[in-house]
Amino acid sequence: MEDNSNEEKVTLGDDKVEIITYERYKGRAKHTDRVAFLSTTLVRAKTHFYEGEDGKKVSFWCLSTPKKRAICCEHLGDSAQRFGLVLFLYVTDATGELANPAKVQGRLLYWVISDAKYSELSTLHKQFPLLSDSDKQVDLLINCSEEKFQKMSFTPCTNAHWRKTDKTVQLLRQKETAASEKMRSVLGKRLTELELSTMFAIPVAAPTVSPTSAPEDIDLDGVIDDL
Repeated sequence: MEDNSNEEKVTLGDDKVEIITYERYKGRAKHTDRVAFLSTTLVRAKTHFYEGEDGKKVSFWCLSTPKKRAICCEHLGDSAQRFGLVLFLYVTDATGELANPAKVQGRLLYWVISDAKYSELSTLHKQFPLLSDSDKQVDLLINCSEEKFQKMSFTPCTNAHWRKTDKTVQLLRQKETAASEKMRSVLGKRLTELELSTMFAIPVAAPTVSPTSAPEDIDLDGVIDDL
């Protein structure tokens, strides 16, 4: 007998149905944002970026392993390392002041960062806990001085405003769990060697292996010394 335990009948416009879509965080020029990291760990990914002759751009997971250099690295060179997390962007003015300190207002976003930003945030995290697994967590002010290349400076706050009430913490933790399930796709597409060969217009003998490399959750405490 088919198991329909996860099936539920709903109507259009049903209040029980919540459609969850999250955008990426991007700093705005000459604007200070206040954010909280809702993630307890970051997701690390080795990815490539490719722009075709038609102008289409795609970021995808590297297929190389320690024992085999895949077609992506052969064609594009070594992969780049990126990190993803879920953050809460507060409603503030242009200086980062909360619009209403009595409330927790904002939205969830994905933030994909480079090695350089990871290293900078790791250094800050040693003194001012940024991840949500710490009871001493603080919010972060992010000032964006240049938008195209996302040049930023970081200033820790004195507290994490989203922890204002237990109810708010519970609600945002639930939403972060739902958002985290999509994080890996935000970091890049999962493509096979056959799909990459088609994209690069390179003939292959046979369709090959699906991506096997698994994402690795890491803690900001584990600073990579040689970044």
